[in-house]
Amino acid sequence: NSKARCMAVRDSSSLRLQLAFIFWDEECMASMLDNLAEFTDPDIIWGRTCLRLCFIGLAAFTVGRNKLANKCLGYFKSLSKLGSPNATPIYHFMKATASPSRVKYDEAISHCEEARMVHLTAMANERCGAFLSDLGNDDNDDASKEYIVAAYWMYHDWGASSKTNNMLERHSFLK
Repeated sequence: NSKARCMAVRDSSSLRLQLAFIFWDEECMASMLDNLAEFTDPDIIWGRTCLRLCFIGLAAFTVGRNKLANKCLGYFKSLSKLGSPNATPIYHFMKATASPSRVKYDEAISHCEEARMVHLTAMANERCGAFLSDLGNDDNDDASKEYIVAAYWMYHDWGASSKTNNMLERHSFLK
C-alpha cells in the first residue's frame, strides 16, 4: 500500500543518507535529502527520529540546505536543553558542521566521547581533520593527520571495515 511504500522510502533513504555522510558522497546526500524533505517531524519511534534527523541535519549543513539543517539543529537543541544525553553530542556535532572551527569540533568530539558514541566521535574527528586540511598550512596539516588517525581507529572500533579500507586508500599516512 501507499503508506507502507512511503515508510520504506523514508527508512531506506535515512540509512542511505547516513552512509552518504560517512563516505562523504555529497551527490547522494543531496538526493536523499530530497527524499526525506517531508520527514523532518518526529514520529512515535524516538530512535528512528533521532537517527533520521541527525543525518538530515549533518548532511543538510554539508550541502548548504541551511533551512532544513536548522530545523534539525533546533530539534536537538530543545532535547539537549531538556537534558537528553543522546541529543547533546548530536547538537554539538551539528553546530560544528554548520560553522566549522577546531574549537567547535573539539567540543563535539568531547561530547561524543562522553556519551560513548563511537560512530559520531569517528565522524567528528574525520570532519575536523578534513576542515584543518582544507585550511592548507603546515601547522594544520599535522593536526589534521592526528584527527584522521583518531577517526580511523574510532571507525575500526565501531567495526566499519569498509570505511577504514576507504580511509587507507585515501590517506597514505595511515598505512
